[in-house]
Amino acid sequence: MVDLRELYLLLKEHWGHLSWWPAESAFEVAVGAILTQRTAWRNVESAIMRLKEKQAMHPDGILGIPEFELADMLRCCGFYRQKSTYLRDFCRFLVSEFEGDIEKMNAMGVEDARQALLLVRGIGQETADSILLYACGVSTFVIDEYTRRIVSRIERTEKPGYLVLKRRFESELPPDINIYRQFHALLVELGKGYCKSKPECRGCPAFTVCLTAGASVEREQRVAQK
Repeated sequence: MVDLRELYLLLKEHWGHLSWWPAESAFEVAVGAILTQRTAWRNVESAIMRLKEKQAMHPDGILGIPEFELADMLRCCGFYRQKSTYLRDFCRFLVSEFEGDIEKMNAMGVEDARQALLLVRGIGQETADSILLYACGVSTFVIDEYTRRIVSRIERTEKPGYLVLKRRFESELPPDINIYRQFHALLVELGKGYCKSKPECRGCPAFTVCLTAGASVEREQRVAQK
């Protein structure tokens, strides 16, 4: 199994400090986490800009927009009717449980806050952990598809389950919010730049610890020798 601390240092040496999540408020982070499901971030930015232009980047503001109008504003994000419903449900949750202040969620404790979020329609494990880590400043590691793909390729194993991998990261790393945020951002860069659907192993900063990359180079060498 790869040493996750070693992997973190390799990626950090390659990319340095990455600033993520881009947002002007904790609530905006949560909105982005919901809207980014199954779409590119540039589409989320467009939707967030529309909400800001309407001065609706707060729970009451979003709830004050007619449902059909909100859905149209989110059209660029794909699955816009679903996401409109999810966003409204999340805002109702914040208003009813925390007086509209997402930062009050911190008082619940990590697991209680996580379970409360998972009860909101449209919020799964990755979205809940993204909200807690980036909006609430809680030390919970976010597992996304990039991370599952990267670990499975590095170790040449089946993709691990969400909670299994989350617990592994949290057990091997110090419970430091900044490290969690940085490592997650670095893994996203690795997934976008090298460990794509079709991997580009040469030049990859994780090459020295990756079993898949090593096997790929060996195959290339055997072909070249024929």
